Amino acid sequence: MNIRLLALLCLFCLLHLAGSLALAEDRIVIDKHRRLLTLFRDDKRLMHCPVSIGINTVTGKTSILDYATPEGDYRILYKKNSKLYSWFLGISYPETTDAWLAFFYGRIDAKTLQRIVTAAKNRRFPPQDTPLGGALGIHGGGVFRKDENGAARDWTRGCVALNDEDMAKLYRLARMGTTVRIFDSSRGFFAMLQPFMQPEMGFPNQMPLERWSGLLLLKTHLGYVELRLWEDRQMVRGIGLSVLDHTGRSILHISDTNADENLDALDEVACFDQQECLDMQQKLGLTGQKADINWNEIYMALRKMVVDIYFMQ
Repeated sequence: MNIRLLALLCLFCLLHLAGSLALAEDRIVIDKHRRLLTLFRDDKRLMHCPVSIGINTVTGKTSILDYATPEGDYRILYKKNSKLYSWFLGISYPETTDAWLAFFYGRIDAKTLQRIVTAAKNRRFPPQDTPLGGALGIHGGGVFRKDENGAARDWTRGCVALNDEDMAKLYRLARMGTTVRIFDSSRGFFAMLQPFMQPEMGFPNQMPLERWSGLLLLKTHLGYVELRLWEDRQMVRGIGLSVLDHTGRSILHISDTNADENLDALDEVACFDQQECLDMQQKLGLTGQKADINWNEIYMALRKMVVDIYFMQ
C-alpha cells in the first residue's frame, strides 16, 4: 500500500468519524441566492425562514467596507442580546479559507494570513482588525427594512438579517459552535465551492503565491468523492474530481483543466475499472446504453451530487 493511499484512508476514517459525530450537531445553511436560512438537527430540517443579506449582493466578502455577506464555513462563537437587532449570533469570520484566498489575490500579507490561520487552528476568536473585516453574524431587525424609499431588502453591512420572530426561535435553538454554511447557489461550480475548500499550501516563503489549491472530501453512496480546485497567477482554473471506493481504491478521475464544466479533448478522464464506471453511471440515475459511458453526463451528475450533499439540498 503506497503512502498516498494510506494517508487517504486515514482521512476517510477521520471523515467518517466526523460525519458520525455531526449527527448530534446542528448545522445552519444559508443560501444567499434564494435568501433562505435552514437549521438542520440530525440532518432533519428544524426551521426554515427568509433572510436578507448585505447591500452588496453580487460578491462574497473580500474587504472590510464591501458590505458583502461572506461565503464559507463558519462557527457560532457567541450569542448576545442586541438593542438594534433583538438577538445576535456572532460567527467566526474570517476563517482559514478566507485568509488563504485573500493572500493569493493579494489582499493581505503573510503576517495577517498567519494570524488568521493560527486563530482558526486553535479555535480562538479570529482577528477583527484585518483588511477582511469582521464583527459579522446573524441578527434580527427584519428581512425588509424601512427607509425613505419604502421597504428595502438586503440592507445589512454583511450580516444575515431575519425577522424578529424567526431570530428569536433561531437564537433559542442554535448552539455555540454550530456550523454556519453560507453559499450562493447562483454561482458556477468552481466559484460556489471555492470558499469551502481546505487549502493545500504550506505557509509561503514568497509573495505573491504562484498557485492556490484546495481539497474537499465527501462520503457518498458511490464511496468517497475527492474534489480538488486550483488556480494560478494567470487565472487559469481547474477542477479535479475523483471517485474512490470505501477502501480508498481509485475508480474514476476527471480533470477539467479550464474549469468550464465541460469535458473536451484537452481534459482528462481515467477510468480504473470499466465495470465499476458502468455501475456508477447506473447508480447516478443516468440513462443510456448499458455498454456506453457518457463522461460529460457523469461529470455533471457528480458535480450536482457534491452540491446536494454539501449544502444539504
